[in-house]
Amino acid sequence: TGQPKGVQLPYRSYVTNRATFQKLLDIRPEDRFAALIVNPMHHTNSTAITDWALRRPGSHLHLVERYSTPYWRILSDLACQGYDRIVAPTVSRHFDFLAELHETGRLPVPMDILGPAMGKVDFLIGSAPVGPTTVRRLQEFAGRIPTVRFGSTETCLQVTGIPRQLDEAQRLGCFERGWNHAWQGEPTCGYYIGRPTPPFTECRIVRSITAGEAGFLVDQQEGQPGYLITRGDNVMSGYVGNPAATAAVLPQGWYTGLRDVAFRLRNPEDREWDYYWMSRDSALLIRGGANYAYDQINRELADFVVDHYGLDPVAFDLAVVGLRLQSEHEDTCCVTLELKDGVPGTVRDHIAASFVETARKQVSKGAKPDLLLLAPVLRNFKGAILVPELKKQFQDGMVE
Repeated sequence: TGQPKGVQLPYRSYVTNRATFQKLLDIRPEDRFAALIVNPMHHTNSTAITDWALRRPGSHLHLVERYSTPYWRILSDLACQGYDRIVAPTVSRHFDFLAELHETGRLPVPMDILGPAMGKVDFLIGSAPVGPTTVRRLQEFAGRIPTVRFGSTETCLQVTGIPRQLDEAQRLGCFERGWNHAWQGEPTCGYYIGRPTPPFTECRIVRSITAGEAGFLVDQQEGQPGYLITRGDNVMSGYVGNPAATAAVLPQGWYTGLRDVAFRLRNPEDREWDYYWMSRDSALLIRGGANYAYDQINRELADFVVDHYGLDPVAFDLAVVGLRLQSEHEDTCCVTLELKDGVPGTVRDHIAASFVETARKQVSKGAKPDLLLLAPVLRNFKGAILVPELKKQFQDGMVE
């Protein structure tokens, strides 16, 4: 969020997290089990899995100080040591680096050795969306569909994940349903993050997480975007020294602080709920009684800028926010567009004069812009859009 808070995670949170992973990944007591951890003890992602391995009799824990090229050699060596199960927490970016190493001939292990080794590893991918590119790379390199997990520090790492009982074809089908999803006729792409793990974690998709607002903790329909909320013994006991902030994010026992926009779909085979992530550190833009994720609109308008104005994607940055400027019930779609150095002044002037009118004629209903501000897109050190700061900058820019 850019504003870290100290989080109290009691022993019950870690106990619940361990039980969740045991069930999600179907790790048996007799399995010879190993975990390969990058950045050990730096954050909840690593401490929760490290705690799991340390408390599980017979587990082998392999710690790597930081991700670098030799990681793939270490992983390949582990796969040859006779383990029944190997779990390696990763992020999608690791596989981007792997593809680059492969393409430039810098792999530390030949692919005919590394590929089969990767096929023996459960890559537990979190922290960022797992889209078609990452899925394709795992299929190419490891011959498997990845295992995705989703959660946060406040939930002791784990909220949802792809259960092991789903086979490769079923997993791919789940991913594809999210990529191809539409709500009320509008494309609404979602990234599969699996399912809650009963009885340990429970989830809902609700219209609002703001107390006193219409739709507060009211469930959305199947496929309708909303806010993901969760509860379970994995959830924190509170923020350190901040009871007001704790109470604000735990109404009726539900943790509402994720602030992730998502939707859920019934799986056509087993009728369980599958959950799909749309945006993080973001929010919904409300118009016409429907909700649209900022990230969904960002992608569509960025594609419009590339196609209509011929700009390279690296030549600009774009982000939308919703502001109640013209109605107390609906959001005005406010677009901040940052044009990088090198974009000619004539192009800048053309975009400033024509963007809103032209885009409204060509993009989908949910992405139609109302106002444009040419200004920097404010992001934190992780690259996430700073939504409150962007809203303030837009309002200040309008005053000027």
